[in-house]
Amino acid sequence: MLELDGPDGVKGGCFENLYLVSNAIWKVKAFFRAIGFDSPDEKPFRPEWNRVIGSEGRAKIKQRTYEDKTFNEVDKFIDKPVSASDIPEDDEVF
Repeated sequence: MLELDGPDGVKGGCFENLYLVSNAIWKVKAFFRAIGFDSPDEKPFRPEWNRVIGSEGRAKIKQRTYEDKTFNEVDKFIDKPVSASDIPEDDEVF
């Protein structure tokens, strides 16, 4: 489960499935780039799952409604910036 901290101190949660199949590996790589564990062009891609817990990253979150219930889901993972100055001030992405 992803724990979300919003721009106005709003907290929330989001479940995101990462499938380890060849046609979905782009999403796993995007997730690892978002938490700062980039492994460009490493073949085969070997995610370091033991480093994920406690990591922080960024993602754009959208809301989906299903049977009158609203759920958070990841629209896209955002690559972790090299420095804090790379983050736009008006960025309201979770």
